[in-house]
Amino acid sequence: MLAIWIFLGCGPSQGDRIGPAGRDTPVVTVMLASGELAIGQTILESDLRSLEIPVSWVPSGSFLAPEHVVGRIPMLPIHADEIVLARALADPENSIGLNAVIPRGMRAVPYDPPGTMPVSGGMYVDLWVDPVEGPPCAVAQAVFVMTPNRNAQWKGHSLLLTSEQTQGVLAAMENPSFTVVGRNDLDVNHSGEVACSL
Repeated sequence: MLAIWIFLGCGPSQGDRIGPAGRDTPVVTVMLASGELAIGQTILESDLRSLEIPVSWVPSGSFLAPEHVVGRIPMLPIHADEIVLARALADPENSIGLNAVIPRGMRAVPYDPPGTMPVSGGMYVDLWVDPVEGPPCAVAQAVFVMTPNRNAQWKGHSLLLTSEQTQGVLAAMENPSFTVVGRNDLDVNHSGEVACSL
């Protein structure tokens, strides 16, 4: 498996073939991302390229033709030159914009970040306010930032929130002191920080 990524890192061109030489080596064509594919965007044919690799190197869940991938929506980021796998894509029967990647019971709240905080899809952030009374506090922690669907009218980002968080975050967004703070998604939440009541 390591060999695949070493070869892919070399950036083979459309329709290239990699693997051991020899006429007896069976090969198959798999679909790769031609560029970065973000969560929530609809995959177009121009987002894909093909690559021939030995059958024994093909990961489970690979796609062998572009028509099997076009129109699907990533649930996970897919990097340039990465083989597109089924486990990274939303169920095709539910692939309608961002709805395809919003887990049941959660909400995607639009957020147009100010220029001061570089927010991008795939980040985890904490949402803070500085209330009139009391110290600054976190309204929500470890909130996932979703990338917009490029075919949708909304071109900003969306914050993936639980039903319980939504009302408080919407109220916090109206506060001039509302701030988005980047975080490592492996950091532990601190219950004492989530104390804002707006």
